[in-house]
Amino acid sequence: MDSIFSAARFIGYSYHTHDVPDEIRSATLSYLELTYVIDGQMTYFLDGEELTLTSGDAIVIPQGHTRYRPEHTEEVYYASFNIMMDGEVEARLSGVINNAVRSDTVLMLESADKSVRSVSHNRQERIVAIFLYLYHQLLDHSVDRENEHIKKIKKYVLKHICEDVSLDEI
Repeated sequence: MDSIFSAARFIGYSYHTHDVPDEIRSATLSYLELTYVIDGQMTYFLDGEELTLTSGDAIVIPQGHTRYRPEHTEEVYYASFNIMMDGEVEARLSGVINNAVRSDTVLMLESADKSVRSVSHNRQERIVAIFLYLYHQLLDHSVDRENEHIKKIKKYVLKHICEDVSLDEI
């Protein structure tokens, strides 16, 4: 974590409680973008592929990828981090992560917003720490997106943890 922490540099953060998102022109990112949709719906294009985010979703766009967001007509509650990662650190997530908002996510996003507006000498470090906490939370969440058969096997094994289990039963 220390090497990742030292490799991350705050570029920007935006927090929108209920705004109509403007268009973001197509560009290849020189930073990593992480956007959470708390309430509403947003459309992005990641390397030309159209992706729709709904309430509770997040999108991770690694540096070096092309992102475009068309103008929207509906209000959306969302927050975005822009973080520069050292060239040696590779993003392990990319694209839409469904159901990414947990009970503490909104509190962390509000805390990041307060940090951005503060005049504290260590505000950037606090924002990067919040970003890294949320990013690692998404990494943990992405493990849950594994193959449905593997999920069923794990569920069965956990349910019968105190019993002898054979592969035939699974």
